[in-house]
Amino acid sequence: SAKYIIRLIFEFYNMGVEKTFHFELADAIDVGGQEYGLIQNRTGAVMIPRPSYYSMQRTIALFDDPGVITATPLPYALTGNLSDVHHKMFRKVDGTYLLAIWHDAETWNRLTPPGPGASTIPEPQVKIALNAPAALVREHMPVSTAAVTTIGTSIQEFTVGIPDEIAVYEITLA
Repeated sequence: SAKYIIRLIFEFYNMGVEKTFHFELADAIDVGGQEYGLIQNRTGAVMIPRPSYYSMQRTIALFDDPGVITATPLPYALTGNLSDVHHKMFRKVDGTYLLAIWHDAETWNRLTPPGPGASTIPEPQVKIALNAPAALVREHMPVSTAAVTTIGTSIQEFTVGIPDEIAVYEITLA
């Protein structure tokens, strides 16, 4: 659910839905296995954050940006295997751009043997070309980790594998 919740929010935004709300923060008690919360509520006193909680927390922290943004688009082009690859570019107040990109593949095998479980999906290789040189490009994978990877400095294009979770490329222009 950590992958799907974040992908769902970005899919809705791509469809023009500006605000999306998650169903519930913590599970209701005694609902007969209906667990939709970001936090597992075992007894009403013991609450355990699920991976989706941390996924949401890291994504919100990455996109948090108080202030008024002047819309200045950063033209970019994607080439390569773009089948089921979705993306959206955002700009922060400080001029940093965030390119959210993901492979919209079904990763949960619910019907075929060996039964329910996560499937390994090959990552399509995509070249991202910016219209202007970037002083720094960093990769964030907020669904799975708080770690940040530097893709390159003084670059205008780079090739990456697009995962089935949200990858966010933080682009600081030169």
